Amino acid sequence: MTSGASTTPVLTGDVQIIRSVDEGFCPPLRTTADPRFKGMIFAVMGPPASGKGTQCKRLAVKYDFVHLSTGDVFRDLAKRGTELGLRAKEFMDKGCFVPDEMVLSLVKDRLGQADVKERGCLLDGFPRTADQAEALLKEVKVEGVILLRAPDKTLVLRATDRRIDPATGDIFHLKYLPPPKDIEARLVCRDRDDEHSFKQRLEVFHGQCRRVLPMFSGSVWQMDATLEPDAVFKNMAGLLDKIMEAKMAKNSSGNGGAMPAASPSCSICFDEPANFLVIPCGHQCGCEECLTAVQKHSGRCPICRASVTAIQRVFRCGRDSGENGEATLSKQVPAKTHPDIQDKLDTKVSGQAGDGWSDDETDDVQSTLEDAKLVIVPCDDIGDAGGEVNVVVSAEIFDKATRSPVDICCVVDVSGSMSAEAKYEDEQGNLKSDGLTVLDIVKHAVKAVLYALKEADRLSLVAFNEKASTVLELTQMTEEGQKKAIAALEAMIPGGQTNIWAGVLAAMDSLRSGAQGPDFSARQQAVLLLTDGQPNVVPPRGHLAELRDYRDSHPGFSFQLNTFGFGYNLDSDLLLQLASEGNGTYAFIPDAVIVGTVFVNSVANVLSTLSQSATLNLMLRNGAEFTGPVLGGFPSLEESWGRAVSLGALQYGQSRELVVPLRLPPNTSGQLKPYLEAVLTYPKAGRNSSAAAEGTARTSSSDAKLGAARADAVTVGYAAIAAAADGKGKSAQEAVAALCSRLAEAVSATGDASGEAAVDGRLTALQADVAGRMSKALNGKERFNRWGKHYLRALMRSHQLQVCTNFMDTGLQLYGGSLFRTLRGEGDQIFLSLPPPVPHSKMGRETARSRSPSPKMTTYYAGAGGGCFGPSSTVCVVSRSLRQLQGTGPLVEALLGLAGSRLPVSEVRAGDVLRVADGIARVRCVARIHRDPAQLLVTLPEGLTITRQHPVRIDGVWMRPCNVPGRCYVPTASGMVYNFVLDRCHVLVVDGVECATWGHGLQGNVIGHPFFGTDRVVHGLSSLEGWEDGRVTITGSIRDDNDEVVALLGPSTPTLETMSHKSRSLSKFSPLLRVAASPILF
Repeated sequence: MTSGASTTPVLTGDVQIIRSVDEGFCPPLRTTADPRFKGMIFAVMGPPASGKGTQCKRLAVKYDFVHLSTGDVFRDLAKRGTELGLRAKEFMDKGCFVPDEMVLSLVKDRLGQADVKERGCLLDGFPRTADQAEALLKEVKVEGVILLRAPDKTLVLRATDRRIDPATGDIFHLKYLPPPKDIEARLVCRDRDDEHSFKQRLEVFHGQCRRVLPMFSGSVWQMDATLEPDAVFKNMAGLLDKIMEAKMAKNSSGNGGAMPAASPSCSICFDEPANFLVIPCGHQCGCEECLTAVQKHSGRCPICRASVTAIQRVFRCGRDSGENGEATLSKQVPAKTHPDIQDKLDTKVSGQAGDGWSDDETDDVQSTLEDAKLVIVPCDDIGDAGGEVNVVVSAEIFDKATRSPVDICCVVDVSGSMSAEAKYEDEQGNLKSDGLTVLDIVKHAVKAVLYALKEADRLSLVAFNEKASTVLELTQMTEEGQKKAIAALEAMIPGGQTNIWAGVLAAMDSLRSGAQGPDFSARQQAVLLLTDGQPNVVPPRGHLAELRDYRDSHPGFSFQLNTFGFGYNLDSDLLLQLASEGNGTYAFIPDAVIVGTVFVNSVANVLSTLSQSATLNLMLRNGAEFTGPVLGGFPSLEESWGRAVSLGALQYGQSRELVVPLRLPPNTSGQLKPYLEAVLTYPKAGRNSSAAAEGTARTSSSDAKLGAARADAVTVGYAAIAAAADGKGKSAQEAVAALCSRLAEAVSATGDASGEAAVDGRLTALQADVAGRMSKALNGKERFNRWGKHYLRALMRSHQLQVCTNFMDTGLQLYGGSLFRTLRGEGDQIFLSLPPPVPHSKMGRETARSRSPSPKMTTYYAGAGGGCFGPSSTVCVVSRSLRQLQGTGPLVEALLGLAGSRLPVSEVRAGDVLRVADGIARVRCVARIHRDPAQLLVTLPEGLTITRQHPVRIDGVWMRPCNVPGRCYVPTASGMVYNFVLDRCHVLVVDGVECATWGHGLQGNVIGHPFFGTDRVVHGLSSLEGWEDGRVTITGSIRDDNDEVVALLGPSTPTLETMSHKSRSLSKFSPLLRVAASPILF
């Protein structure tokens, strides 16, 4: 290596062997100090796993340096129980930095001791922050910094297979330096060496370097740490020898020797020379490309955060030039920097935290302002007095109109159980089958996936039973590619056992092998795994261990794993764990009727993904303290600088909230000081991006209260699942009941002064989920074990990630941006318009005459109840005076030629003449139906607001509003919806859409109903108060055990107990009747 020259590693992708200090080239122990280095101080910096500690030990042996590592010193002091050690331990146990004043006090004291003045010192990993560097330079002379460099990918590979012997401190590598057999059992992983936390450590280190290195401008020497440890040591020793030779020559001749050139490097990319300075602060800290990006986006100096008005090229000549024509600059006097906010992560210019090697990969500086922003607000007003409070950190992700190409691998279970008939319940509660198998329905759903992809997208298919087979390699979804995919699908035949890991492994290999090359490496990649059972072929170390090992072995491979559990014989705990580890969702499909719904939502979420693995970094400020773990079930790592929380995938147009319990100090200054700094980091299109914010607000908001309620629900939900699975079902029920009470109080607290119902439907929608099926899932051990545990895991995961995964759960309907809704609408149409599959039970066995009709795929695309109009929906009132007018004829045609007047349905009266599908009809009765505000309504593009299953006719086809493309969901703010009984036609035009009214008498898969579609509803209305006046209010219904409505209830019902008694008297005729105080669900 040429002294002073920047090294350029040749990267082969091989793991560099980590050897112990005693192996290879190691000089004999020096018994006396090297007089050349008397009192000299060098700082050695390098990322984790770069070999910094090992090299410092070897250099200390060769030159008899004092080796000073502050981390090791504090840990040793804490272990020995010294006062300073115990004080430092308090901070380290909380995941906080040891305060600078304590670190500086320790270092200052140590550097002043006689052995350092006699032998010199190597500072291992110090200074860490710009403040520490500034304080150090005021106290002592630092000869320079030796910086070890290596690509992040190499470092991650080194770290994941490292093991440490707690008895001796020796480090081994499982593959390249295996430990002796007799100590294998006691080896442990090093703290924070798993991939996720290790990458966070790397990001923190790179952020620190950007602040610290410019303090030593002109005295930073870079070393290639990808070489063998012996070669790195020789290079470092050669550098130190050359530095001393130059100093000795200067002292003897007075002319100065040729010092190794140490051209200052850009503090952002570390690759290019720092040949530009920023104006007006004057820090020479970057290259032209990086500082131009800084000026354009953040506008702040990377060193002191002063505003940048211009950048200026610096030219050096004459005796300032080094051997290679590079400037050898004197140290700059650093401007005063801000606190630790500048020493963590660069929040505006990103992408430089990783591999800064020009021949490894290019890291472009890019702005993230168009993608995300952070907002930090307390859940309750806290005031200047301070105290304990939950604080919401919201990552608000901006929406997008178009999407980028993706790669998807569908992993299909073809074990023998997939040949079972796919059964479903019809609207009368009867169990039915179209002769389709579970595999038939799954194939149809996969076809919807492949037709939702564009030509630039790619799809692969894996089929698995006891073994896995990639039946379609990654293929572009051109017309020809779609034909190949369909052929591969149709060739799948059920049989054999269930080996989930084999399917997942084949899927990951398929995506990874296809991600090579610049055209594909930055794509979002997703695995969709669908199985109907529990694996009976299991890896010896378990599924999660294998998945983590795979990711550790391929650190550059990023993907999302979404799991789908079909039926009741599931290991839903495993499916949830796999989805969580894979930053994806888990969906529970109890029967065939919701296969299409779940798949369409899932694919829309994948296609609208901004990033597959976001991390939120939390750092305390100005005396604030963490008082507990983050809420909401997110995995969190305690770091010396704070906390790193894994958020999973982020979708365009959908925020993600995290709740952090804090203790805020009193605010005595009269000015709002930050108490929390948050930095969101996320990979996007092959680059690292970020956004940041500081929390100063002490007043709450409705969004913060909602975020707190959601986190509470998810935290309680996961705990309830664990408790019930452990046989503590009663305590789980009590916890959810208490949650229901808290949500009810939160909803009540949002009401206005008059005490009217809350208008914020988001809380009431969440309340509906908790008080509804979430509570029901825990109502009994048998129910919990059959479906409750599977359903709760899926519901909690969806709320945790704030994604919509079905049309049934009220609270989920509020999630998703416009891109998601557009993609979901397209998926709806695709699933419903595909030719239906041919039932296997009928293939080749029935004649054309006897064959049953093809199944209608709307059967397998369930919506979520309802059957009335929102109060603001409008109808055309042709006349309010022509009582006896018939529905057709010349006069009718003349009236239809007039515009008429549009009125909200809430203002329609009996006797009004309204426009219907074939002319006009008169209103016989207006039905006002009480409806829980938590129940959502669908708003169609035409403006119609309607309950989700009320039949509408579009382009001559009856469908449910929840299946109409372009729909969105809104709360029932008024708590009231409407329907009508007409004298004819019974197809009313509401906001331009043809809608069925009660008692219509029509039959069909969507339109038919045994109560609301027949005269039974008219008889029910006629028995209620208000029928004679043409205006009936409905508060509930009587249902049988099949949940079928048999009668309606009005406000004159004395009490629920009385009606219960009445229902008991009715039981003489129908013993299965029960009272339902809930709103009508049609």
